Amino acid sequence: MLQLLAEIAMILGVEAEPEHTASRAGDVRHSSADLSAAARDLGWHPTVSLSDGLRRTVDWFALRAN
Repeated sequence: MLQLLAEIAMILGVEAEPEHTASRAGDVRHSSADLSAAARDLGWHPTVSLSDGLRRTVDWFALRAN
């Protein structure tokens, strides 16, 4: 999450200060997300990097905010 926050802050050109709070019911404590099963079973591979995808998302929202 900290990496994601840093990436979004960089795209927006702002400084982000994470606020650490106590866990809540339903929070995911650990994740081992892995795309290898999608690649193996479906032949799917990402074509957009996380950074580029976030930038595209920010741009999309910015166009609709005006």
